[in-house]
Amino acid sequence: MPVLFIYPNAGESYRLELPTAEFIIGRSPGCALNLKDSACSRKHAAIFPTGLGYAVRDLGSTNGTYVNALRITGDTELKAGDKLEIGTTIIYFEERFAAETSGAKTAARDVLPVGGILEKPDVNCEITITEFRDGLTRLTSLEEAASRIMEFIVERIHMDRGVLMLMEGSPAQLAQKAARTSCPIVQAEALPIPVYQDIVRTAVGANAAVLMPHSPDDESRYHDEGEMIAAVHSILCVPLWNGKEVIGAIYADRFSALHPFEDTDLRLLVWLAFTAACELGRISRG
Repeated sequence: MPVLFIYPNAGESYRLELPTAEFIIGRSPGCALNLKDSACSRKHAAIFPTGLGYAVRDLGSTNGTYVNALRITGDTELKAGDKLEIGTTIIYFEERFAAETSGAKTAARDVLPVGGILEKPDVNCEITITEFRDGLTRLTSLEEAASRIMEFIVERIHMDRGVLMLMEGSPAQLAQKAARTSCPIVQAEALPIPVYQDIVRTAVGANAAVLMPHSPDDESRYHDEGEMIAAVHSILCVPLWNGKEVIGAIYADRFSALHPFEDTDLRLLVWLAFTAACELGRISRG
């Protein structure tokens, strides 16, 4: 079911599932999505199903409807991760909310568009990001940068295993570049580390941050990884997105059932991954 992630200019963000009928957005109380936004018209825009998915149409609003920073003039098809601007409200359209494998869905507790998290920086996070960026600015080697990135991240976010992956080759595929672990039965630099591929595909394909508690029902998907995967109780995965494209991903997990990852861990990792992706891009360009 498609989902809208709504970020008002004031107040808390929230999300709504789209119905299978036309969905009106506006300031009028009768709208399916009623926005308390003075820059929004009473009936501002409509999102509606098409034969291929969903599209958005401006309803003659005063300030216009924007998709990915472009003002639309007609029916505009929506793709996963598209950013809509209606008045001062930011809305992200997410077409697929969970990855599917063998008929089962990933039991993700949170799947959040990366752009929505980056819209509202946290003051404490900004301090950490500045320190992080300063430690990467003089690096010229991708291998050294990947290693330094993971070192910094595991110092700020406790994890039993973490791995940084970058897109390589044609067609592009993820290759593990650096790993860190506090697990005594895994070597700190051992690659590849077994990861939950469904979650990685969701994070990279939808440019979304994923927070998932592990379920015993998921163990069969790991096949030969067996005991190591069975011990996982909480997973984080975020894309390495530089503002233009996804160049990789960072995956982390914890074995403790008593101390799972939290939303604050997810949001911090998104900011660290965004900063890392920008610096890795700089290094790649030389």
